Amino acid sequence: FNTGGVFTVSLTATNACGDNTVTLVDHITVETTVAPVAAFSLNPASGCAPLEVTFTDESVNDVTAWSWTFGDGGQGNAQHPVHTFTTPGSYDVRLIASGIGGVDTLTVTGAVVVEMPVTAAFTVSDTLVTSAIDVTFTDASTGSPTSWLWDFGDASTDTVADPVHNYLSDGTYDVTLIVSNACSVDTLTMVAAVRVNGVTGVGDLANLRFGLSQNYPNPFNPSTTLVYSLEKPGHARLEVFDISGRRVATLVDQDTAAGRHEIMWRPAELSSGIYFSRLTVGTETDTKRVTLLK
Repeated sequence: FNTGGVFTVSLTATNACGDNTVTLVDHITVETTVAPVAAFSLNPASGCAPLEVTFTDESVNDVTAWSWTFGDGGQGNAQHPVHTFTTPGSYDVRLIASGIGGVDTLTVTGAVVVEMPVTAAFTVSDTLVTSAIDVTFTDASTGSPTSWLWDFGDASTDTVADPVHNYLSDGTYDVTLIVSNACSVDTLTMVAAVRVNGVTGVGDLANLRFGLSQNYPNPFNPSTTLVYSLEKPGHARLEVFDISGRRVATLVDQDTAAGRHEIMWRPAELSSGIYFSRLTVGTETDTKRVTLLK
């Protein structure tokens, strides 16, 4: 039988005396085989690594086997597999549905998007300014943030990535940046990020300068430049600590002239992570957050 359907069978027997016919009505049923049509759904479709995704087979017709390719090197043959994505990226997912009637393949491009958690970081154009002078803040966060909330410490806020802010009153201001994307939120507060002094001359401003500027680039790999300034000569100590408070480097420990100084740091032996640089001169200290990415 080459086609599906319900068939009647007849048999006629003949000899010298005559013939006889027997008929069996609707005696044989032949089912039609239909090729599979691959289809599936998934949940969730995006999120932070590690991301566990449940795939639900929604293929139709006669399906007896399933072959999944998840786009990250992972595979499976369960009807409704669960797969964990551990690396940020966009992944194409393919399902091959097989049955008596044939094979069908469905590939969904960018079916799963795994995002990296954000880490807040920023730089400041100048840490000591006169009042009514613009200060530029540059976002240096990692993880592709999609929103920013700045608090400049003087009751002013902004929501752009790289704001320019004008401080109108003398003082020392802590600046906070909150960044987020679809899967995470991170906050960084830079203590005493900006000092505003109402001096009138550039020379006076230079003489008053003390502090540790944000290193550049930040995040960095393999090296970064740390910038620090002294308002008067003194014994300067510039150290780097990990997040547990363990000192991992001493970059400067000597008598230093007043003014601006730079030093390059190349921590080849350290792993990726958050570190803190600290400048100490007498009783004054300043700390900045440093991000190493390898």
